[in-house]
This record gives sequence, C-alpha cells and structure tokens, in this order.
Amino acid sequence: MVEGLEKVVAMIEDRFGRHATTGLLFLIALAIAAYCIYVVFSYLVLPFYDFFAKYIQGPEITIVTVFYTTAFIAASIILFPLAYVFLSRRKISQSALDRLSELRQEGINTIYAVPIKTEDQFKDWKIKKSIWEKKVRDHIKNTFPKADYLFASNLGVVPFQNNVAAFNNEHLLEMCFVIRQMDIVEQILNSYRR
Repeated sequence: MVEGLEKVVAMIEDRFGRHATTGLLFLIALAIAAYCIYVVFSYLVLPFYDFFAKYIQGPEITIVTVFYTTAFIAASIILFPLAYVFLSRRKISQSALDRLSELRQEGINTIYAVPIKTEDQFKDWKIKKSIWEKKVRDHIKNTFPKADYLFASNLGVVPFQNNVAAFNNEHLLEMCFVIRQMDIVEQILNSYRR
C-alpha cells in the first residue's frame, strides 16, 4: 500500500508540482483523522456515555458535552507539539542575518577575490583577513546562539583547495582557511532562511 501510494505521490508531484502533492497528502491525513475520530467516538465515547448514563447517577451528561470534551482533548494532543515547535524555533533578527550576509560579501570582495602580486600586498592582505575574521566572529558571538559561535570559531578540517590562484604556499593555506570560513558563514545563513 505504501509503495503504491509513494508511486502515486511521485507521479502527482512530477505532473502537478509540490503544492498539489502537499494538498493530496493533506487530504489523506484529513481522511485518516476523520476516520480516527469516528472510531474513537463510536467505540470509546458512546460506550462510556451509555455506561455512565445507565449505571452512575450524577449530573446529566449530554452527548454534546462528551463530544466537546473529546474534541478538546484531541485538539490539545495536536496543538501541544505544534506550540512546542513554534516556541522552540531559533529566532534571529533579520538585521543580524543581513549584517552577516554583508560580512560574507565583504570577505568575498576584499579577501577572496583580491589578487596578490607582492610580499607587501600579502602582508596587507593578512591584516585585512584577520580584521574580517574578527568582525565575523564578534558579530556571530553577539547576535547568534553559542552553538553557531563555536561552529564559526573552530574551522575543523580545512580541505585543501588546489584551484585557487595564490601568491605563495602560505597564501594558498590562508585562502583555504578563508574559503572554509565563508562556507561556515553560508551554512549559518542557510540554517536561518525562512
């Protein structure tokens, strides 16, 4: 059954797009939920109601009261996980994301894409690189969660880039660090895209 449904969903997505597929899955989930409510109401709520109405004397309980109570419990079961997901989302201001994006662009324009021809240019480039790295780390430290700061501060394994035009071997190594740092910044930005 699931394999057949998977094929149908794939065909619908290929033919009509993602929105149609999402709509189909929503209708299937709605049908399953309606059937579950019917089963719970028919085989749990009504028998309990009949039992309490027959054997227990107390305030009169109408079927409408039982239905509303069941609906309230079902809504609570559905809404609590949704509220948890909504409240646990990471909230970073758009201005913080914009500033990080600007710093990434600044790194591309002033660090990555700058050709180095002499030793003096290389020394100036290293100073600019360290200033840029400090700006990025400080911004992430002040506006993002600690996990993102630790992720940006520790580069981890830095892959060697042999397709980078470099002035010398030290410049090549530093460029590998810059590329890794920009990759980390891009990963952080992508994790907060709405």
